[in-house]
Order: sequence, then structure tokens, then C-alpha cells
Amino acid sequence: MRKVDAGLFEHGARRYNRYFNWYETRYGMGDTFLMDPEFGVPLVYGGGARKAHLIALLDLKSHWAGGWALGPSADHVLALRAVDDLCDHLEALGRSLQDAIIHHDQDAVFTSHAWLRRLLLTEGARVSYTEHGCRENPWTESFWGRLKTEIDAATRDAETMTELTALVAQRMTYYNQRRRHSSLGQVAPWTFLCRALGRREGS
Repeated sequence: MRKVDAGLFEHGARRYNRYFNWYETRYGMGDTFLMDPEFGVPLVYGGGARKAHLIALLDLKSHWAGGWALGPSADHVLALRAVDDLCDHLEALGRSLQDAIIHHDQDAVFTSHAWLRRLLLTEGARVSYTEHGCRENPWTESFWGRLKTEIDAATRDAETMTELTALVAQRMTYYNQRRRHSSLGQVAPWTFLCRALGRREGS
């Protein structure tokens, strides 16, 4: 088990940006990930009678939504399911969360023992907290705003959690593999990520 030292906890956007620039200079995109986990606005389904919570972890450099999970409660169980999903995708890429920076707000989920134990001790990641909530996470606000606008009407027509999950999975696949971003040179997040890692997109 890894020993936790105070240096693993980084607070504030200035320190986060320093880490971002330092990793970019020393290692480049291929050797680290800077992930931002965040719960979006609850998704309404079942004709407007039910709500589900979605969490996604975004890589801030490639905009890749590497892990996500959907469930009835915005709790640490759901958040850890998203980490499981992210780790599965990273493993397929031959990568891990070792030394990655996880940058988020100070929500009770992200300060919980279960969350920190998983990230710091099990995965060997670093944790960074914002000082002023979502105002320091504009990169994720854009993601959630677009997602809600694009699927809000469709989610209301989903009758079950299974149907809603399938709908979100379809949208995440589209976002990662097909949606082009001007900030990425008009390519999709998955394309940008594969190029940065020196991998073929189909591999």
C-alpha cells in the first residue's frame, strides 16, 4: 500500500495549472492524464417522472471522456464506477492512472475516504481541488452544457434506466469518436488522443 504524503494533495487552480504545464514540458501528452470528474445536471427520464445522475471523467488535454457512470444517486459508489470504467479504457491503451492529476471541486464525494483511498493508494494518482467550485472548471461546463442540450428531449422518452444508459452510451461514443473540436485541430477527442499516444485509432 502506498504511503500518502501531503504533496499528493494540491489545492487551487494556480497549482493545477503549474502541474499541467510541468507535465506538458517534462513528459508530454503521452505519459500522463489530467482528468476532471464532475456530476452533471440530473437527467430526467420516464416522461419527466424520474431522475438519474451522470458522472464523467474528462481528460483536459484531449477532451476525451474516458470514464463515466449513470445511476440513481450522486454518491461515491457511482463515482467509483466511473473510475472503474476509466481504468478499463486506460488499460486497453496500455496506460493507468499512476501519477495522473484528478482535478475536481470539493464535493463530499470527492473528499470521501473511499474516493481518496482509491485514487491515492490504489491507483497512485494525484488529487487537485478547486477553490471556487465550477468557476475553475470551465472546460467541463462546456461539455455538460452541450450534452444536456443534445439529449434532454431524448432522455425524457427513455422509460427505464437501461434505456437511458444505452442512450448516454451512444452519445458518449459520438462525443469521443466523431465530434470534432476546434481546439483539437478539428478532430475528435479519440483521434487526438491516439495521435498523442502514437497509436492507430483502431488499435
